[in-house]
Amino acid sequence: MNNPDKEFITFEDMMFKSEYKPIKKIYVDLEYMQDLRLGALINMLNVKEELSYVVHNLPKYNSRYDRKICKYFKALKIDESEIDNLMRQPEIIDKLCVTAPFTSIYYQLHEIIIAARNHSKAIEDNPKSIELVVNCSDVDYPKILQDKLCSTLAKQLDVLPRFTKTPRYSLSDNEYLGYDLLLLYDYGEFVKQHASSLIGTGKYADTRIVAQPYIEDEILAKTEDPENLLEYTEKSIDVYCEFFYLRSTILLNQ
Repeated sequence: MNNPDKEFITFEDMMFKSEYKPIKKIYVDLEYMQDLRLGALINMLNVKEELSYVVHNLPKYNSRYDRKICKYFKALKIDESEIDNLMRQPEIIDKLCVTAPFTSIYYQLHEIIIAARNHSKAIEDNPKSIELVVNCSDVDYPKILQDKLCSTLAKQLDVLPRFTKTPRYSLSDNEYLGYDLLLLYDYGEFVKQHASSLIGTGKYADTRIVAQPYIEDEILAKTEDPENLLEYTEKSIDVYCEFFYLRSTILLNQ
């Protein structure tokens, strides 16, 4: 699961499960492709040595199985509540969003879009440009940065991007089913919000869902083999939709 090449082979294979369904519309959580919480932590640093310490500890952070941040940078003596508070301060949001590093998912969007486009071309002649909807739930992402990101995505990926801001996974099933691919920051929350349709009625059977892998704290504390548990969870959810994990990491050469 930690091998990016293996993940992309899996992604390519997944694209062709629904042989006759082209990919026209993609949803992605901004938080999946930009680590805003790490950006908040970086904004709390005071000296150059602290940033060097963060960079040094990124490999451990990248391979985590939980959703915590501060435990991987203990020497900073910052806790999660301080990050939560900072992300609610309007006066710091612009700086935070500029500082927050983009994740591997952002850089892998190119391969994802190519796979989606190639799949659609195999099904229909002259497929339309893919619509890419970016939703930001955690902060009030500045409009100027929204426009800049959309412009970059449009030029680099040849897609039709737009921003939305809705509470995470609060839309109706019909709205999410309007997407051909969902790139989810918090799959656990999505499953909770839409369990009746996902599991109960099978409405999402043909929906492709790619998600950041993680394990809830209370379960992780009792788990001897987290990788095996993630594999089991991935296969279990895949029964109800076309599901697999794709780990979001911070590239060390940013």
